[in-house]
Amino acid sequence: MHVAHKATSQPVVALGRGNVAYALTGLQGWKRQRLCVQTNAKSRRRSTQGVVIPKEPVQPEPPKSNGVKPDWVRELEEDAKQDEDIAAILKGTGGDPELIKQRMSASLAGKRKSIVSEATGELEQMGVQFREVDPFNLWMWFELYRPPSSKEAELLEEVLASWFMLGRLGAYNTQNLQAFYAASEDMSYMDYDAEECDTGMQATFHDMSQMELQDNWARCWINLGTADELALDMLINALATFSKENIGIKKMYIGGQNEDWEIPKVQLPKATMDPMRGPVDLTDY
Repeated sequence: MHVAHKATSQPVVALGRGNVAYALTGLQGWKRQRLCVQTNAKSRRRSTQGVVIPKEPVQPEPPKSNGVKPDWVRELEEDAKQDEDIAAILKGTGGDPELIKQRMSASLAGKRKSIVSEATGELEQMGVQFREVDPFNLWMWFELYRPPSSKEAELLEEVLASWFMLGRLGAYNTQNLQAFYAASEDMSYMDYDAEECDTGMQATFHDMSQMELQDNWARCWINLGTADELALDMLINALATFSKENIGIKKMYIGGQNEDWEIPKVQLPKATMDPMRGPVDLTDY
């Protein structure tokens, strides 16, 4: 008699394909089911001594590698034609199911290790210093603890670009902080006045340059436009956390200039109202 195995509901981590998940889940379910049957059989024999009871059906052994590939292996081989990760796992296995499972486990363990990593920043709080500030012609300087790698520089630039894009869309508008002012009370089912978003002057950034690097320094130019000073507080908060989790920022200087890094004397880009215009390259002007 063949006993149908029930599918287990235990979640599994799949490597891009449902076939892999099915294979691993089925194997685990088979082991658990077999253990439960054996345990229940021993319990019933102890409680029914002297009573002749039918033997438990023999559970089929898992398929062994006898040259015939299981269906899930053949499906993986088809998927490998379009999936580089699966192709790398199958390479050199010769279709051996056990070896494939070992490769899958090792690959998933490596991916988990790469995703869960320790913070690489600095525990010391980032310093902030305001110098001469012109909201329409503002340079911001970032003194790092060391020269950044290309990946770290890209991350910092992405933070600045995201902050700027929110400013282009009018996010830093202190005339509409309804949720903030209602935070002292229960915000559940609060009556939000959508019309208040359309009152007064729009608070939008005008332009920002791409980030520049020189040794352990980074800088960018920004025209805050009609956005409120709240934008600077938001950036400081974000970079303070960024400094602890990524590359450490020793100090952030808002406004003014560095004596050893002259500000380029160029005609600044004209302000536009395109909300999706990203940071500009000052070398184009």
